[in-house]
Amino acid sequence: MKIIDTGKKVIQAIQESDNVAANQLVLELQSIALELQDENYKLRQRIDELQNHINLVDDMVFDGKVYWRGEGDDREGPYCQRCVDAEGRAIRLQFREETAPGYESRWYECHSCQSHIKL
Repeated sequence: MKIIDTGKKVIQAIQESDNVAANQLVLELQSIALELQDENYKLRQRIDELQNHINLVDDMVFDGKVYWRGEGDDREGPYCQRCVDAEGRAIRLQFREETAPGYESRWYECHSCQSHIKL
């Protein structure tokens, strides 16, 4: 690991009383540590995003046609069955309606996979 190797060089430079080299290596260690800290922060954010996504999909309820989150009046959705089941993606469906004299058609459609769920 880069930080361990640089640390060993710092110890060696200090033992050899080479202050200039030791100072340069300490600065290099600080730079490496900041890079690691930044990478660690980004990875933790990504883990949180993925965990939230897992929780979102795990909390869904399938009603035979579409997925919903929550129960009763507080439920959210609907979400596309194909996208949830096949890809683990929570894609909200869009309601569509066409009405003409003697004709009425209502459905949900997914803008991601183009699925149509008739009501």
